[in-house]
Amino acid sequence: MSTASALPHPRTGAGFPSPATPGSGWPGDPAGPATPVARSAADVVADQVLASCRALLTMTRERRARLPFMHPGRVDVIGAGALIWSDVVARVRADVGAAGGDLCTVVTSEHDILDGITLSAAGR
Repeated sequence: MSTASALPHPRTGAGFPSPATPGSGWPGDPAGPATPVARSAADVVADQVLASCRALLTMTRERRARLPFMHPGRVDVIGAGALIWSDVVARVRADVGAAGGDLCTVVTSEHDILDGITLSAAGR
């Protein structure tokens, strides 16, 4: 288990721990010291991913901009990403369920579609 290290906040430049300690987030953050924290891909529960996507989709732009981890360049596009990712997770979950399985965890990459397009084009 790794410890948090200070990183500069993308908007203020002030140091903040990464990963952020539960309960130390934005005003009104529902997390508390007992909130589970994902420490590996196996800890990222599909239901929590879908809930996070819903939260991003229902937040105002101003609220998203105040999230301590939100880069200013992502504020206006994160909702679209959350919509797409939630649809992918829901569809894969439905397919896995139809085959008799249960999609419990998911892995979200930090790379975006441009990385995939570039890698795909390089392989041709």
